[in-house]
Amino acid sequence: MLLITPEERVALQLLAEGKRTGDITGVCLAALFGRMGAASGVQAVEAALRRGLIVIPHPDSAEARAGHGTTTSQFGLTGSRT
Repeated sequence: MLLITPEERVALQLLAEGKRTGDITGVCLAALFGRMGAASGVQAVEAALRRGLIVIPHPDSAEARAGHGTTTSQFGLTGSRT
């Protein structure tokens, strides 16, 4: 079982929501990808989804409509949701 930190989970969630790897700071993505056996952000997101580490809210959900998701500021990560 792969254990990831809350910060890494936020980074993966941001990638799943369309942020570019260059837009995410505060986490060593290369190390995370390596631990996941992923060569790219897309592969890391795919692996995280398969393992249940992150979710992509349905576009019709209240969370998606409100633009709410994982809070990045609590972890000192960049990747604004606006």
